[in-house]
Amino acid sequence: MASTLPVSHGCDIVEQAQERLRAVPYISSRNLRCEHRQGLLILQGRVESYYQKQLAQEAVARLEGVAQVVNELEVTWGDSTS
Repeated sequence: MASTLPVSHGCDIVEQAQERLRAVPYISSRNLRCEHRQGLLILQGRVESYYQKQLAQEAVARLEGVAQVVNELEVTWGDSTS
């Protein structure tokens, strides 16, 4: 099993997180951003439901090098104008 990635590999963790988010068929990943800081993975952007918000969090929760996910996703309830 691979060891936990050091903080210096934050870009790799963000890339892995974005890849996992793109793999979730119920979420449009073009509206999502990730940031990694000292073990925290911060999710930002917009989703259309609380279900999608939870799916996004679960998709990245077990990435190596991520101690905690901070889910700042905003639920827009299908508002495609923003």
